[in-house]
Amino acid sequence: MGCTPRGIYYDLSNSPYIKNISPENNFQFVFSSQFNLDRFNSQSKDFLNIEIPTLAYKLGFAVNEVYASKILLMKLYCKIEKRGFLIKHNGEAIKSPDEIILKLIIS
Repeated sequence: MGCTPRGIYYDLSNSPYIKNISPENNFQFVFSSQFNLDRFNSQSKDFLNIEIPTLAYKLGFAVNEVYASKILLMKLYCKIEKRGFLIKHNGEAIKSPDEIILKLIIS
């Protein structure tokens, strides 16, 4: 399925609307429309400024902002993108929130 006349991709695997959230470009959110990508871009900074301290408060200890931001941005992605779900991580396509496995790394 291609693009609708209004620029919406219901098949996210064909969508050009991609947001890289890591410097290595190995973590990408795919959006169905430019509008949703723009909403994500405009809301992400304020969202993280609120949610990272909230997460630390709820856990009762400091959190690593790099790791916490990836998790929290997945939450924002799910809130904004309602036409599907596609996250690319190290070339692997994650097509459902149920496929996400969080790994605890203690160094």
